Amino acid sequence: AAVIQAEKTKKLRALLKKVKIAAIIVSIPMIIAIAFFIVKNAIIIPNQKYDAAMELLKAGSFQDAYNAFAALDGYRDSEDQMTACINAINELKYQEAVKLLEQGMFDDAITAFGLIADYKDSQSRITEAYISKAENYIQNGEFAKAAIAYGKAEDFKKSSEYWQKVIQKSTIATS
Repeated sequence: AAVIQAEKTKKLRALLKKVKIAAIIVSIPMIIAIAFFIVKNAIIIPNQKYDAAMELLKAGSFQDAYNAFAALDGYRDSEDQMTACINAINELKYQEAVKLLEQGMFDDAITAFGLIADYKDSQSRITEAYISKAENYIQNGEFAKAAIAYGKAEDFKKSSEYWQKVIQKSTIATS
């Protein structure tokens, strides 16, 4: 009986050894698959999305690039890149507003600069647009409109100097 028991124990140990080997063999591919999944989702995919966002930025698609960087939720320097996108968008809007001002499209320029009021010298450009608009009104003899435009200028010291122009021009025109 002891020999049979020893034989059974020996077979059981051999079976357990085979089960352990099988478990290890089955576990290795699963561990590799899990590691690949983690690496893929934590590194590969975000890196591909980051590269795609950088391409959008380089191509001048600043809003799309901003959205792509925002979706990366802090990956690498995506927040710095979002700031770069905002600055590029604001610069484009600023340059467009400058063109409008140079073309004498004062109301459009005022609106455009107002959308980026905290960017560069947009506030002083709004004042410049109101003053230029008022000067056009003076040239056309529209003194009341000129007075209103000067009144909307942010730089009241300058606008008060221009008020004197309105008064002088309107006095001359009515004399």
